[in-house]
Amino acid sequence: MFKGIQFIYKMVIPLVMCSFLLTGCFWIDMLAEYRQNRVNAQLEERARESSTTSKRENSAVAPAEDSTSETTEVKLTVEDIKRKYDPDYIESDKWDMEPVPDPSFLEEVPLNADSAIEEYLARFLVYGQKRISLHAFPDIVNNEKIFDILQKVMYQNPLITGLDTYRYNPLTKTLTVTYQDPQRTMVGKQKETVAEARQIIDSIIHDEMADEEKRQAIYDYLEQNATYDDEAYDNSVSHNFEYVDPGYDDAFSTYGVMVEKLGVCMSYAYAYKMLADMAGIESIIVTGTLDDVPHAWNKVKIDDEWLHVDSTNGATNSGVPYFLYNASDEWAIELGYIEDEDYWLDEELYQFTGGTNEYDYYVVHDLEVRSLSEYKAKLAKGLQSGASTVSLRLLADMDEDEMLDVISEVYGEVAPELLETGEYYEIENYVVFHQ
Repeated sequence: MFKGIQFIYKMVIPLVMCSFLLTGCFWIDMLAEYRQNRVNAQLEERARESSTTSKRENSAVAPAEDSTSETTEVKLTVEDIKRKYDPDYIESDKWDMEPVPDPSFLEEVPLNADSAIEEYLARFLVYGQKRISLHAFPDIVNNEKIFDILQKVMYQNPLITGLDTYRYNPLTKTLTVTYQDPQRTMVGKQKETVAEARQIIDSIIHDEMADEEKRQAIYDYLEQNATYDDEAYDNSVSHNFEYVDPGYDDAFSTYGVMVEKLGVCMSYAYAYKMLADMAGIESIIVTGTLDDVPHAWNKVKIDDEWLHVDSTNGATNSGVPYFLYNASDEWAIELGYIEDEDYWLDEELYQFTGGTNEYDYYVVHDLEVRSLSEYKAKLAKGLQSGASTVSLRLLADMDEDEMLDVISEVYGEVAPELLETGEYYEIENYVVFHQ
């Protein structure tokens, strides 16, 4: 009797439980596939209805929450995107026939993607899709890899606005995303942003410009027309940089600096990236810290170098003109910029290095100082030019009293009135004079 009970306890019960577990997993997977099939069927049906309605009424379709119909005709499938990145692609399964959003404003602002999965995610995130199936990409099974790709896509595409949270369910192969704004609001902001960006480009960029002229025109526009949102920054600080209250969301998106002319570093970096994309200038967004505070800025490609540009910290916001402009990695680090690994795929970060200062603003304009004699000569030259602001970069330690004597001497020789009205200050390695 006892042995019989032992047999039931050790053999029969575990087998029954295993059977239940396997059956449960089978039905969960079946249910997930069933639900996904229903979602895809609904998307396809909505796309057909959208196309039929637009042909019949010849009018725009109002945005529908979380459907690919929205204000776009569905022209693309996963298969189309895969063929774009792999000419030897061979159709594999039904998931490759899934429709993909193709908003009309993407004709104005190019997507930034280097693979089929990146473009696929970018299109759905720009669109504001809440549930994104990854069945068509069975090789992407690692959560860490998915999130690495997702972060790159999110940071390098300025039209992805208001992304709030995301999580991946490997059982259903579904990425679930939440956004700060309803889809209708999001689309409205995207259209405003693109329209404003087009107007800016038309006003500051001309066909005959060289690439450096375009880069500086974009930098100067943001410097002269946008302001740092101190309230949004303070709100972020109050939440340990983890989130902000809803009233400050736009300050962290492209919409803030581009449309409202008010935002924090992330908004400046997005705006610079979008304008650079539209002007045909190679750039990326970089994330990390500045003096141990979370920060975002850009890198631009000049020749084979990727050099740092920070449109947030110019004369208006930091007090130093061109504080970080076409700078090398070494100089960026000297000023307190430290990159993290969030903005690009981990295994590809090595390619974005910049070792030269040849194109740095202060090098190009001969504004670096290594001695008191250079300090005197370059200050005098700047004041004589009539510039309202003269900014010099110090590359050597100099005695404070001797520097003051030089300033008094130059003021007395070049512009005596500045002995009473002139202002100057030091920030980091820079000395800035106002006359």
